[in-house]
Amino acid sequence: MRKIVSVLILSLVLFSCSKVKKGEFLISGTAKGIENGKSVVLQTQDDSGMMMMPVDTVKVKDGKFEFKGKIKEPKMYSIVFPELQNGFSLIVENDEVKVEVYKDSIQSSKISGTYHNDEFYKFNLDMKKVGKSVEKKMQDFQTKNLAAYQQATTAKDTATMNKIMKEANKIQTAYTDSMLSYAKDHPKSFISLLIVENMFRMPNGDPKKIKEMYDALDGDLKELTSGKKIKDQLAAIEKAKKNPAPQPVPAPAAAPAQ
Repeated sequence: MRKIVSVLILSLVLFSCSKVKKGEFLISGTAKGIENGKSVVLQTQDDSGMMMMPVDTVKVKDGKFEFKGKIKEPKMYSIVFPELQNGFSLIVENDEVKVEVYKDSIQSSKISGTYHNDEFYKFNLDMKKVGKSVEKKMQDFQTKNLAAYQQATTAKDTATMNKIMKEANKIQTAYTDSMLSYAKDHPKSFISLLIVENMFRMPNGDPKKIKEMYDALDGDLKELTSGKKIKDQLAAIEKAKKNPAPQPVPAPAAAPAQ
């Protein structure tokens, strides 16, 4: 009986110590080395998706800062230091997200505290490695093939030019392939949802592949705004396939002048 009471008391203490209220978000930031009074701006895209919109502004005090608010569902935001002309992205959700800002490398600041942000941070680290690898391979490839490509261009040897370009494109697709591989292996991650949504804008986006990736996502992600948007886009593509737009009737040729 004592053990049960102790557990209940401990649970109540832990709950009462929580800094986040139900239905609210809290971003707890540390910014060592950044002077007191420096502005920190929380911003996100507007409804059009074309512009960044400031949501809140606070000041650094004793190396710390906080943002509080409410949000309907997880969404990508940015934390920006205007006076330092730098910032980084994070996923805001109704929970506590912790950020550790590195003054000399703000874009590499650490984000943690929730599953989605833990995954986002690891995803960024992995993609930076992939990016450096792709960049190195492309530099080596260009050094090795530049003379051959220039010679083929002068000789109008399209077969050789196309072969070199095909090999170069294969190296560059490694970055995209890594993103798709992440989404496939992490069906519960919010980043996976954004990757699948972005597939519509990728070169040669295959609706069949997009649907396959979408179907594999966790059900909770499909209920979010981006998840519903993907579903609607796929439905529109399927509808267009079943009911193709009628082709315009060509205008009759003009009668020859007499």
